[in-house]
Amino acid sequence: GPVYDLDVMTVNLPYYKEFSLDKRPSCKPDEFMNCVIEDLHRADSLLQDDPVLQEGTDMVHDNAFVSYRKYRLNKYGVQLLLARAELYRGNKEAALVAARKVIDAQEQWFPWVTREAVSSGRSDPDRVFYPEILWGLQNFKLSNLHISLFGGENLSPLVMLAPLGGQIDKIFENNRDDYRYEAYFRNRQIINGASYNMFEKFKATQDTIAGTIIPLLRMSEAFYIAAECEPNASDGLVWLNQVLTHRGVRNVTNERYLASTLEKEYIREFWGEGQLFFYYKRLKYPSIHRADDATYNVMKQMTLSDYQLSLIHISEPTRL
Repeated sequence: GPVYDLDVMTVNLPYYKEFSLDKRPSCKPDEFMNCVIEDLHRADSLLQDDPVLQEGTDMVHDNAFVSYRKYRLNKYGVQLLLARAELYRGNKEAALVAARKVIDAQEQWFPWVTREAVSSGRSDPDRVFYPEILWGLQNFKLSNLHISLFGGENLSPLVMLAPLGGQIDKIFENNRDDYRYEAYFRNRQIINGASYNMFEKFKATQDTIAGTIIPLLRMSEAFYIAAECEPNASDGLVWLNQVLTHRGVRNVTNERYLASTLEKEYIREFWGEGQLFFYYKRLKYPSIHRADDATYNVMKQMTLSDYQLSLIHISEPTRL
């Protein structure tokens, strides 16, 4: 859909409330978001007895369906999706309420990853910060995908997805103690004379559970949403600094830097997970950093249409 702006939205979007192979009537983006919020509230109600409330998401049962609930959209995941959706449509008050419900479960069920766990000195470091994930998809071919896209040993710069060293230095502000730098970018290689930091978040791991997950919802996002939605910036800093403390980053004390630090955190935290685009889109960023600029100074100008993917119309559905 378009950038969510009630003054300029004209595109209609399809929304399915029941399964059908037939073309459905379309609705305005604000109606679309109302449907999303309605569905999430209904899901939250249906999950009122979700076992994760008593056992967390790493439970193991004889019944595989209720085991490892990180791989299914559990109640905490629904609440964080609700916080994300409410923020997306500008309802910060409701987003804060939903985010705080997730935060309340953090200490019991989603403990912060430790520096020791992510250290590159470990034989099997936790690069995805597995304890903090609320919900993710399982892909048993994740290691092969990593090699095909990010493996510097086998790829040329023309096809390899890796940031230039100068970019990483600026993004992490030369802080080698940042957990994410340690977990994702510690390995630097020279390829055809250029220095690259190899992206290793999804590199093969000995842990067959944590090593096959593609994170979709993280506990840190609940704290970021709460930080952005607090009416008082000083209260927002309290939430933000909890994440910074558990990422090896110095706390922020000046309220004026709340928004700029949140931007940096979205870049550092969700690398390779697809969330940064929606952050830029939600806030209607007029320009973003170019990925091919080693200095990380050159900007790409963005229009509202740059944030909107084309909607493909299929005249006759394919029936299986």
